[in-house]
Amino acid sequence: MKPASRCACYDSGMSADKEFVRQIVETTEPIQDSIYGPRYRCSLTLKDGTFLPCAVLQSKEHLVALAKRRIKEELGGKGVLAGPDPYGQIVSVFVVGGDRVNDYNVASAEQSRFAIPRLLLNQIRGETTMGWTGWVFRMKDESLHSYGSSFKHGVFPVARRLRVFGRH
Repeated sequence: MKPASRCACYDSGMSADKEFVRQIVETTEPIQDSIYGPRYRCSLTLKDGTFLPCAVLQSKEHLVALAKRRIKEELGGKGVLAGPDPYGQIVSVFVVGGDRVNDYNVASAEQSRFAIPRLLLNQIRGETTMGWTGWVFRMKDESLHSYGSSFKHGVFPVARRLRVFGRH
């Protein structure tokens, strides 16, 4: 089983209104991102019962600011996109691109058992091949698990039957 990563965005003032946001923000060490701001890895249960084992809570404000900046760059002639409609390309990335979950669809959140511990995550650096970062984890039972990612490497895709980082 390979859990897919999903993103739920929140407003900075929302943590008081949404219990699941407050809980994760208060109990999970964020991954600092220069573009998206603090990102909190977690698992989400949606109101329809769907369980998302690998999710990230991140700020809506940072995402909106990035979209505005990219649009301003493109329309001001400082962009890098080619083609007849760079504005449309940017809008499509931010509106229909990515895996996002609406905050009003979330019933609860908890720390993800698939989140790579920060101590290990901080040791993963750079690209081992062009556009790809690969590494191997040795588990407590001495089994080896290779993993690689083109970009997001904050969660570890393993079968549910395996013990992950000492937790069940």
